[in-house]
Amino acid sequence: MLKAMVSGIALMMLVALIGAYALVQSGFIPANADAKPGRFETWLAHR
Repeated sequence: MLKAMVSGIALMMLVALIGAYALVQSGFIPANADAKPGRFETWLAHR
């Protein structure tokens, strides 16, 4: 049972990393340092 749980956690982490990489590579999440901050980030900075 422990082996299955560890395997599941490792698989979940792998899928999350692949998903994050795909979002950054597609341009959906800008990764450049000079990107204009979004509305939520601006709102959060003023709070």
